[in-house]
Amino acid sequence: MKIVLALLKLYLINKNIKKTQMSTETTGTKPTPPNKGIEIKGDEAKGNKKSFYIGLILLLILLNGFFGWQHYKSSKEAEQLTAEKAQLKKEFDVMDAEFKSNLLELDSLSSAYDGLKIASSDEIESLKKEIEGLMKKSAKSKNDLRYLRKQLQKYKDESGKVSEELKAAKERIAELEFANDSLSTDLTVTLEEKNRLLDERIMLDQKIQLGSLLRPESVNATGVRIKGNGSESTTTKAKKSQKLKVCFTVPENDVADAGNKTIFMRLLNPGGSTIAVESQGSGVFTTKDGEQMQYTMKADFEYNNQAQKKCLYWSAGTTQFSSGEYTAMFYQDGKLMKQHVFVLN
Repeated sequence: MKIVLALLKLYLINKNIKKTQMSTETTGTKPTPPNKGIEIKGDEAKGNKKSFYIGLILLLILLNGFFGWQHYKSSKEAEQLTAEKAQLKKEFDVMDAEFKSNLLELDSLSSAYDGLKIASSDEIESLKKEIEGLMKKSAKSKNDLRYLRKQLQKYKDESGKVSEELKAAKERIAELEFANDSLSTDLTVTLEEKNRLLDERIMLDQKIQLGSLLRPESVNATGVRIKGNGSESTTTKAKKSQKLKVCFTVPENDVADAGNKTIFMRLLNPGGSTIAVESQGSGVFTTKDGEQMQYTMKADFEYNNQAQKKCLYWSAGTTQFSSGEYTAMFYQDGKLMKQHVFVLN
């Protein structure tokens, strides 16, 4: 700066000399020396002029170098700012990815486990938007980067809180799972005991149910021929049989409940098919296994825990009974209680 001022002073002196010379040539009078009566000779004036131009050239060189250096310095600073900002962008992306991952995991855990709640992330989202806005702008100074670093540190701190919250949630879940495993072990033992008692109860119920069934006794099945006087006579001849007569005794049973009872009977012909005609009282019942099964006849009666004798008749109608083996099957409450085989010749 001192060199610039010196050159400027030299320039002003030289300019003053030029004005004086021009005034002398115009008026023809001898100019008054500018420096307190000191006369500047022509050679000295030429020397001053030469010095001025040399100084001016040096000034221009210095100025050019100065501005060139300033430009170089600015370019380097801009490159440095850009590089630092790019590095900050990478750090932000890593933090943001980790933050999003933690939030997703926390959300998943809170959905799976009651009592785990995620803290509000509104402040973090607001900070994130500000940082993203700063990333889009060009960093003009180190102050811009300082502020960006400051905001990134805040974002890192807030994200760290979410990370700690996730860690605490996992520890809590581990405790709950350990407690649940212990409880499950205790429950398993309890359930095994409960299932054992249940199995015993089921077996007892089944025994009671089986014991309450009125299993037919003294079953007798034969063909019947009706005489002219209306009386009937038994026969084993298929051609002579007009009806099938199946008689049985309902036994005495103190375990069974008294009341209305129904015994279904299926008659199977020699071909193994169920003999059934709906108009003669045939129908369908449901077995204990839920299967729909056709029956031939049924016996409805009032039971008082005393033995009773029952007979069921099945008419051949306009057809004729086939020779062969017949089977009478008895069901109560969907369970097969007894079956009896008889033959018509």
